[in-house]
Amino acid sequence: MTFPDFNPRLLGGHALLAIHFAVVLTGLGAFPLAVVSEYIAGAKKKVFLKKFAQQVSLMGVLFVFAALLSVFGSMAYLHYTGAQDIRPWLTTLRPITSANFGALGVTALFATIYAFTWKGSRKAPGLHKLWGVLASLGTLATLACPLSTELMSMANRPLPGTVQELSTFLLSGMGSLFFAPLFLLTLTLAVAFAAAFGLVWMILRRGRDDWGRDYYSYASRYCAGWAAAASVAAAACTGWLFYTIQPTVAAASLGEMTRYFTMGGAGLAVLASLLWAVVLKAATPMRHKPTMVIAALCLLVAAMGMFETWAMTLLAATP
Repeated sequence: MTFPDFNPRLLGGHALLAIHFAVVLTGLGAFPLAVVSEYIAGAKKKVFLKKFAQQVSLMGVLFVFAALLSVFGSMAYLHYTGAQDIRPWLTTLRPITSANFGALGVTALFATIYAFTWKGSRKAPGLHKLWGVLASLGTLATLACPLSTELMSMANRPLPGTVQELSTFLLSGMGSLFFAPLFLLTLTLAVAFAAAFGLVWMILRRGRDDWGRDYYSYASRYCAGWAAAASVAAAACTGWLFYTIQPTVAAASLGEMTRYFTMGGAGLAVLASLLWAVVLKAATPMRHKPTMVIAALCLLVAAMGMFETWAMTLLAATP
């Protein structure tokens, strides 16, 4: 396995990739955050949490459909421009393609039902929560299936050509040494992005969803707490990833650079968490709008470093 030399011009591409992943992960992470909040709202009789779940789920649907437009638009463009690399995935490798894109499509379906049935949630709260749970399970599948596929592809394992081979293929990928830290990093980042941009979404929607000062004070603190906790967890997962690949990248030309990206990504995620802690502890959190926006941008830049460590992990998985 040969690691490529570092090229500063790649940073622009990495920045665009980080923005794309942030959009996808924000949409996917919104529904676990929303449905957990709805369950807590029911258990603790907190009406504000139900309103928060409603707000976040609407944001999530917009981001999910942006992700769908991006993913399927890219696939269509590659197909119709004659890109040869895409053809096997649309013909002989259709089962794995269907599994990966089907997971995203199913997530979008249940997410849409969940986000637009809040009016009926009083009459059928159990059914409404079920839609949220199904959307959240779809999130897990959407994160796990492509990751398992990528790990198996990097390991030069034959891709499944039939439905019968599909489950064995995916389970084998999930058994990889690298799967657990990569999956947990993606999941924690998804929740962190959903909470981070959930705060920004509150700022944008406050004039339209005028639910009172008490709601926004409570919901912004609650959301900041989720953003801070998930970002610290993502930083820990990044460290776990680097520890896992350290023996492989130590002697490579990018070994030292990967260390810097790992430390930078984890450090910025922790910095964002400290900024959210300011919002969490503030008597009037909605007066800290610049802090919320800066923290979200810090997380976005942190994701660039984390995804660099991610890329090195996939290369480390290559024989």
